[in-house]
Amino acid sequence: TDNIQEIVNALDFEAIDLNLDGYPELIINTYSASPLKAISSGSVDRRLFVFRGKKKGDEKTFFDRTPAFTYEESFTATNFKALTGERSFSGDFDGDGVNDVISIDNNGALSANRISRDLKLEAEPFFRFTPVHFITDKTLVNLNQDDRTDIILEHQQSLTLIISRKGALQ
Repeated sequence: TDNIQEIVNALDFEAIDLNLDGYPELIINTYSASPLKAISSGSVDRRLFVFRGKKKGDEKTFFDRTPAFTYEESFTATNFKALTGERSFSGDFDGDGVNDVISIDNNGALSANRISRDLKLEAEPFFRFTPVHFITDKTLVNLNQDDRTDIILEHQQSLTLIISRKGALQ
């Protein structure tokens, strides 16, 4: 058992100016499971790292060496619904001018958390939607041309539209 190593199942990343300081932040999501955990509990770990963008000379493509924040969570076979989609950082849903985080939580509900300009993730979501049907995918769009991001949730045989109005998702 000493030779059992962690297996990284998935890695995704994007660079977005979350705090609107003119420099993109590097966002990395990893999903991993050790063979031992996979066999014993079916557990998968998800980690989120956000590295602050910084200016070095005239370059705008460098990031801090240590994350501005990290977030870790584990999922088992009983709460696997949260693994259906990665977090999305590319939309301002509350109209405050800073992108928010959209994710699917352990219970399969869509949740939105604010990120402050100093790159702190609020612990409690400002919006939560528990659909009747399992979410298979989500798309971030601007449906009503109000410069706020809206969400299309895909289910097996239906769609749900969540529209951002006056600083709130509805």
